[in-house]
Amino acid sequence: AVVGVPARIYLLATFFGIMPGTFVFVSVGNGLDALLAQGRVPGVEVFLEPPVLIPLAGLTVLALVPVAYRRLRRRVDPR
Repeated sequence: AVVGVPARIYLLATFFGIMPGTFVFVSVGNGLDALLAQGRVPGVEVFLEPPVLIPLAGLTVLALVPVAYRRLRRRVDPR
């Protein structure tokens, strides 16, 4: 409402913008669940296990997408 974006566009953009982060957080939860199902107590070393490490790496890449986009955009259109 503040910037005049139609509700349908706002809802679609929000839906698709939230999906990647949600997928990563669910994957981390599944990884922790798998470790707990094995009877292991989560500690700091749990972050080095592939079921947790891979989604966290995905979250890191996802967080760096805007940075990479800005750098590529500057390279293409240097003003």
